[in-house]
Amino acid sequence: PSPHSVKVELSIGRKSVATRAVSVASSGLFEWYQAVELELDLLYDDAVWEWTEEDYKAGLFPSAFLDEGVPDAYIRVYRCSGVGGLLGPLGTSLRRLIGFNRCSVRELLGVGVALPDAQGRRMESLRNDNLAQDLDCADRRNIILNKFGSSQPAFFLKDADALPPAFDPRSYTGRSKCSLDAPAWPAPRKGSPPGFPDYDDGRGNLNSLDPYIGVQDFDLERDSTCDLKDTDFPGRIWASCKVYVPSRANCESAVKGPPLLSPFTKYNAVPLPEPRHMDQCLQTFSMRCHIYQARDLPSDSDLGVANAYVEVVFAGRRARTHTVYGSNSPTWDMTLWGGQLNHLELPCLGWPGWNFTHENFEVEQITYDVNADPGTKYDDAIWRRNQHMLRFVPWIEVRVMEEGGGLLGRCFVDPRRCLSTEQDPEWRELFRGNPEQDEGGVLASIQLLHKNDPLLAAMPVELCPVRTTGAEDFLSDRTRVGRIANESSKPIFMRDCRIQVQILGLRSVSPALGLRKPSVAVYVQTADCWDAEKRLCCQFTQAKEGSDPSNQNFMETLELQVQLPDDIEYAPSLEFVVQSEDTGVATAIRGLFGGDPAEARRTVAWGSLPLADFHPQGPEQAEDAGGADEDAEEDVAAQRRGGGGAGGFGSRSDLPAPRCRSCR
Repeated sequence: PSPHSVKVELSIGRKSVATRAVSVASSGLFEWYQAVELELDLLYDDAVWEWTEEDYKAGLFPSAFLDEGVPDAYIRVYRCSGVGGLLGPLGTSLRRLIGFNRCSVRELLGVGVALPDAQGRRMESLRNDNLAQDLDCADRRNIILNKFGSSQPAFFLKDADALPPAFDPRSYTGRSKCSLDAPAWPAPRKGSPPGFPDYDDGRGNLNSLDPYIGVQDFDLERDSTCDLKDTDFPGRIWASCKVYVPSRANCESAVKGPPLLSPFTKYNAVPLPEPRHMDQCLQTFSMRCHIYQARDLPSDSDLGVANAYVEVVFAGRRARTHTVYGSNSPTWDMTLWGGQLNHLELPCLGWPGWNFTHENFEVEQITYDVNADPGTKYDDAIWRRNQHMLRFVPWIEVRVMEEGGGLLGRCFVDPRRCLSTEQDPEWRELFRGNPEQDEGGVLASIQLLHKNDPLLAAMPVELCPVRTTGAEDFLSDRTRVGRIANESSKPIFMRDCRIQVQILGLRSVSPALGLRKPSVAVYVQTADCWDAEKRLCCQFTQAKEGSDPSNQNFMETLELQVQLPDDIEYAPSLEFVVQSEDTGVATAIRGLFGGDPAEARRTVAWGSLPLADFHPQGPEQAEDAGGADEDAEEDVAAQRRGGGGAGGFGSRSDLPAPRCRSCR
């Protein structure tokens, strides 16, 4: 939120058009629901892109022209000052670029790829006679041709024609919403009611002014021309695009065709219908976020290690975990639910933008399907249909924050990937402003539960990580697991462990760090519910004074006592902190873990090793760790009792190099 407004500009070739400037809404989104149009004059070579009168009558369009004859499209998002937003084109110098996306017009239209026909020509078939409710069927209704025997599409309105009031969302006050059989745009229909004329053009390209056909989200990119801070993410934008291409008979001039009357102008004078304007297009969901742990976080604290918490932001709501102090690889092991994460009204598009033609009033409106019997299997088509209904929902932002400071890292989660009632945790890369710059990772899972889901009727039990053993493909044959674990899930057993670390010394530490009387802290941070005690899970070497602190030897053995999960997917990291004497600093990491806080030490560098690499089963067994049978469990127990052996806790010569960073 800021005093600035934001506008969007679409550019193709040398032509561009911009939306009005809008301010941020209470949901945290910038919302336009506005249609703008752009006229292009493009050279057309009949020898290259053959398009005969027979093709036109058959509803065929030369697909190669989209790829070869139309320049790429640029979507640019600008921040405008209050004055610049009011001045329109005159305020161009007052706007600042936030982000952009470059794509082909084919990608912008979302019409898929056309395959060559029997003659080797790439022709788009615009007839949608056989379209069913099939998400895999290419939908090319965003390409619009003129009507037979006319220079305009069937829905064209003359200057003397008035736009039907039913097409203007502003007229819905006190009236019913638009619906499947009475949409807010031209559509062919049987027995047209008053105010809804029949717009059938006779070619099967029906319902083409539906603004939700081909709606998609585009990631915004950033470069040096963007007016952004290092921690600013450009965002993403939801848009759909349509193109009206008149037949060759309407463009007979070889130099430039006659002026075209826009078929869109009168429709663009009114706002696009929002999901709240459309019948049953808002559904209520609740969200549960399972936050397990993070790894290799940066730090902005004076200690040089992070004091981090996780904040989840979605649809104008937010929730956060507790703060873990003194760890760059913290473990929270916490479920966020209830409160602001309940009763989320989300766009759930069950009929606009779908592949049916409105010719048949018996078409049943699609609704979100909730399986009322946990433990049974979802049908693949139902899974994909439910996901497709949430294509207009903003993404979920997971932020890792420094307590009392700023952003350490963020990631975004597509809500369409959160519909399973059981979500296996997934490591997600974190970034601040530039997605290509790694800022560690977070292990989390997120669930979106529909208001009719039976799992919402009961209090969730204490979080227990589980691993599903169903099909690997998320989109098919996923089992719905309720509050009680069954044969498709495996609780993660926590085991008392001792970790022995031999600190040999430092090598080639940069002189720029100003190291004096160095010492090393070694610790494993685990969640409180794992009964970890800080005095047992953190140990320090003695501070050493020598002639060369950058290559100081320690030759000490430290031992940590912690509880670790049997499943290496949930194993925390072993952290190292290098500290230096600093009489000007009155605090130290020692105070966080039971050491003497009066001893002035400065953290100069830190590193980490994944403890999963030291588990008895070895890292190569990570994918099968949760499904070990009884014999394998006995073998693992025998290895632990034996104190080593193949794959055990014995000495290893193939240790991975720790990931290290100097403090910011």
